[in-house]
Amino acid sequence: MSIQKRLQWCLKNGRMAVADLKIWFNRPYPTVRNWVLIGAAPYGPRGESMLAMLGKLETAIKKKQGFPVPADISHFDRPAYIKKLTHARDRVHKRRSTK
Repeated sequence: MSIQKRLQWCLKNGRMAVADLKIWFNRPYPTVRNWVLIGAAPYGPRGESMLAMLGKLETAIKKKQGFPVPADISHFDRPAYIKKLTHARDRVHKRRSTK
């Protein structure tokens, strides 16, 4: 499946907007809009990073970890809600010592 189709799937199944994806990927709105509408694909190290974050987003949506975005969240509160989910995405799980 293309990156564009994957992003469109996330928009639909995660009840997200392009502005939400902008926050999730920490990229400018016009860049993310081009990914979604035109199918422009990032490349290089940033592209690899974007693909990793896209995979995490798809997993979070499938596992219903904060997604779909609740319908009752106002457009003023959405950025903070998505930002909270990105903090959870970036959290590193430390292994417990068995000693």
